Amino acid sequence: MTTNYSNPILEDRIGQFLCDENNLLIKLDNQKLTDQDMTIVVEQAIQKKQCTYLDLQDNEITSEGMSILALALSENSKLHTLYLHGNHLFDKGIYSLAQILTSSNHTLKILGLNSIGLTDVGAEDLAVMLQKNRTLTHLQLQANEIGNRGILYLAEALTKYNTTLEQLELAENKLVNDSSVDLLVEIIKHNRSLKVLNVGLCTISDSGKTKLKAATESSKDLQLIL
Repeated sequence: MTTNYSNPILEDRIGQFLCDENNLLIKLDNQKLTDQDMTIVVEQAIQKKQCTYLDLQDNEITSEGMSILALALSENSKLHTLYLHGNHLFDKGIYSLAQILTSSNHTLKILGLNSIGLTDVGAEDLAVMLQKNRTLTHLQLQANEIGNRGILYLAEALTKYNTTLEQLELAENKLVNDSSVDLLVEIIKHNRSLKVLNVGLCTISDSGKTKLKAATESSKDLQLIL
C-alpha cells in the first residue's frame, strides 16, 4: 500500500460521529471503501475515537483490508459490534479475523459476515474460533457458500465447546440441505446458550424442517427460523 495515501472525505465523515452515553456508532456502509482506507478507519475510528459499533458493510474491502482491521482488534477493548456484510472477504479474509477472535480479542459480541463468499473452509476457521471464544454472542453468516461440511464444523464447536453464542444466522446458504438436519438437531438438543437459529431459505425439505421443529420442543428458549 502507498504510505502517503489519504482520503479527506472519509476522515471528515468519521469526524462527524459523536459519542452518545459512552457508545460511539460509526456507519461507513456503502462508501466504496477499499483496503487502503482501512488504515484510516483503524487510526481514526477504532484507535482515536474508540468506537463501539462499526458498520463497514457493502464496501470493497478484501482480505488485505481485513488483515489491517484484525490486527487493530487484537489490541482493542471497545468495539463490540462489527458489520462486514457484502465485502469481498472470502475465506482468506476471515482467517486473520478468526485468529484474533480466538486469542487476542475479548470484546467483540456481534459479528456480521453475510454475503462475503464464505465457504466450508472459512466456516471451519470460525468453528475453531468458537471453541475458545467466550465473548461473541451473535454470528451472522447468511447468503454465503457454506455447505454441509461447514455445518459439521460449526455443530462440533457448538455442541462440545461453546457456551456463549446466542444467535447463529445461516439463512440462504443454499448448499445446506437435509444432510445437515441431524447436525442441526444436535445443536438444538445440546447447546444451552443459543436463543436464535436461522436456517431459512436453505435447501432443507419439509420432512427435514419437521424434524428440526420436533427437536425444539425440548428447547423452549430457542427460536428456530425455517
